[in-house]
Amino acid sequence: MTGKTVLYVDDDLSRVERFGNLVKPDFDVETAFNGWDGVGASIMYHPDIVVFNLGVSVMTGLEAIRLIRSEDDLKDLPFLGFTIPRDPTLEQICMDSGCTGILEELTEELSNQLQRYL
Repeated sequence: MTGKTVLYVDDDLSRVERFGNLVKPDFDVETAFNGWDGVGASIMYHPDIVVFNLGVSVMTGLEAIRLIRSEDDLKDLPFLGFTIPRDPTLEQICMDSGCTGILEELTEELSNQLQRYL
């Protein structure tokens, strides 16, 4: 265990695998595959940071962030959103809704990017 946990919410299994490969061993990774499960996993795991595909199914990232932020013990949880393909309008709405930041791509610098938000 690294001591730091990231919750990654995405319905694309290849991105889930890539994400995990990029952040280990710096983070323990929990995953959820739709928005509703992402909210539940945030409450259950109390991760140090959440990375959320804003376009996942069942519940959008915007709806999820509102629910997550409504929990007193999660109101300050760093929450990074992203869209595939990039959607600057949706990203701005995310920021206006309480998102901590926007993740632009999954690169070798991902762990460093996450660390900056902690």
